[in-house]
Amino acid sequence: LLAQVCLSRAAMVLDASLAVAASHGQTSFADFAPAQPGGEAAAAAPHANVEYQVVDYYAEACPHCVKFAPQFAKAQVQWNSDPANDPVQWLTKQCKDSTWRDGRDAGACQDAKIEAYPTVKLFSVTDGVRDKGAEYMGSRDPEAVVSWVKHMLSIEKPEASVQAAAIGPFAVLDVA
Repeated sequence: LLAQVCLSRAAMVLDASLAVAASHGQTSFADFAPAQPGGEAAAAAPHANVEYQVVDYYAEACPHCVKFAPQFAKAQVQWNSDPANDPVQWLTKQCKDSTWRDGRDAGACQDAKIEAYPTVKLFSVTDGVRDKGAEYMGSRDPEAVVSWVKHMLSIEKPEASVQAAAIGPFAVLDVA
């Protein structure tokens, strides 16, 4: 049964991702440029202008992750269907496999300090260097994820940050 659930999750993510790829003229996962371990973005031509990444860190054996996978894929489709949205790269990282052993992306998960599944983070990429990211803590439905990404991007932009600083003490701070 667990193997069926894992295969089902993988098939759902694959189907949704391929649909998104096809809608953008891409034909395979090889067309995508995922983040590299160590916090640096890959330097591949199709996504050379990507400034933001939304990453779903998951464990194959996690029932919450299995349930969230199609919601994350729907959020990606919803985001990409609105031409007014900034370019955002939507990625998934397998932290643990179906037996709770390290998954194929375990190094990237450790670099991102992932301790629970699923975890969604938004990263800003500047000159090929990825920041430490902001963690999503809201509802696991597509509309809420998209709304959070829009909100985070609105406070990330310099003109929005200046306005936020001018209105009072409620600014987002990057505490090291």
